[in-house]
Amino acid sequence: MVRRAAVRPTLLIAWLGLLPAGRAVAQGTTLLRGVVYDSLVTAAPLEGAEVWVEGTNRTARTDGAGRFELAALAPGRYRLTFDHPVLDSTGLAAPPMVVDVAAGGITAVTLTTPGPATAHRTLCPHDPWQKTGAILGLVRDVVDAKPLANVTVTAHWNTYLLGAASVRAEPGTAAARSDGSGRVLLCNVPTDVEVLIQGKAGDGPVGMVLVDLAGRAFGRAALDLATAASVGTVTGFVRKQNGAGIPEAEVVAIGTDRRTRADGGGGFTLQDVLAGPRIVEAHAIGYP
Repeated sequence: MVRRAAVRPTLLIAWLGLLPAGRAVAQGTTLLRGVVYDSLVTAAPLEGAEVWVEGTNRTARTDGAGRFELAALAPGRYRLTFDHPVLDSTGLAAPPMVVDVAAGGITAVTLTTPGPATAHRTLCPHDPWQKTGAILGLVRDVVDAKPLANVTVTAHWNTYLLGAASVRAEPGTAAARSDGSGRVLLCNVPTDVEVLIQGKAGDGPVGMVLVDLAGRAFGRAALDLATAASVGTVTGFVRKQNGAGIPEAEVVAIGTDRRTRADGGGGFTLQDVLAGPRIVEAHAIGYP
């Protein structure tokens, strides 16, 4: 993994403390243990993060529980940092963190990525609205997953205004263009309704995905687009919550003229569907 020297907006929080030794530590050296936590996307420990001590060749990689360990360090002050594809995909980075380690003990440190609210404030500093969010998208070629630059991506949603005797839907939209790495940032999007993300690359069809921030200030989305007109097949099942199939349900690929009906077991096949991300809906009598 490439270690970048470029300074980018970020926030890193660390908690330091001395723990009772769980195993023998050589006199005059220390054991540095830690956890890397993803508070941005998964809200869980971060597996596969590369942690290193600057100015040395000492590195460690976090396990499935986000834990890492650096043994046999001489006492002193170190600059500790980490990297992970989660940070790469957002354009944020973890700056060095100063860690003081003492001789003959175990030093514990917890490193964390920026949280959703911090990422929103950092990435959308001029967002004038309250209670809004940001969506960071990655636009890729559906064939080889390479990033697609200079693609216009739009977000569409409806917010609902309650009147004295009626409910009125008010449409909203946001737009941005993907950069050289395929990243696109959409600011000032609502956090309490679904947002439809759309994009079109070259002569390919419009691709779309639904994103629901569910009250969070930040979210990510992958938009895999076909760059030329092509078609494929979509197969699946329409089921009740208990898993039973719903026969004769009407299935529609949104944004196309492709539709079909489910068979007796709820299975369906949509032929000749435009390539790229599609939203498929099902409707059946008794299931609004």
